[in-house]
Amino acid sequence: SVKVMMGKGDEGKEEEEEKKDEGWLDSVKGMLGQKAEEPETGDGSQLPEWLEQVDNSISLTWEQRLWGFGISFGLGILFGLLSLVFLLTLSLFAVLYTISNIFYLSSTFFLVGPMAQFKKMTEPTRLLASIVYILSMVLTLVAAIVLGSVLLAVIFVFIQSAALFYYTLTYIPGGTTLLTSCLRTAVPA
Repeated sequence: SVKVMMGKGDEGKEEEEEKKDEGWLDSVKGMLGQKAEEPETGDGSQLPEWLEQVDNSISLTWEQRLWGFGISFGLGILFGLLSLVFLLTLSLFAVLYTISNIFYLSSTFFLVGPMAQFKKMTEPTRLLASIVYILSMVLTLVAAIVLGSVLLAVIFVFIQSAALFYYTLTYIPGGTTLLTSCLRTAVPA
């Protein structure tokens, strides 16, 4: 066996490498506000049963979560860039832009888990932005694919972008207050 031939120093190096791998994963978890073992699921409030079943059925390691995040986020970037290529074909742009946003949103599910993400999206400070963001993505796709209305699709893309911007600001301490202050300065009453 290979392990029999290894000296004590080799086993120590192997353990050190495993600790390094765990260490950087724990630091990523810390940046995301997660506990070392499992993602934080919030305050214990009741969520829809189907969401709990989905969350309980997903058992990914942190390395798998990071891969899922990276792949999903990368696909978001790819579809975002593709949408810019088709900027002059507005309905195709709207569809590709929305698909990129769906990938961006789903990438966060890998990091914190669908249940924790749902809880964060439905917090009072984010609920309206979350609803507008998701609804505008759906309406963008309906306008572009079902109705064939370029004008509506473009309007929903703008609403989608504004909702995403505001949603992102809710994660920055004082972000929405700063936006409100800037808007009051820019648009005098």
